[in-house]
Amino acid sequence: MATGVWNAVGVVGPEALPPDPFLELLDQHGMEWEWAEYRDRAPVPDSDLEIA
Repeated sequence: MATGVWNAVGVVGPEALPPDPFLELLDQHGMEWEWAEYRDRAPVPDSDLEIA
């Protein structure tokens, strides 16, 4: 990140940046991570959420 590989104008959240440089950095430091995609699931509408 300090090398400029993540370079954006203004304030952006991490989801707006490419994940590969960060994931490669995790690998270099021996950190394990997994990737899961849920393309077959739709978001739950707010009206269906239960509030405890």
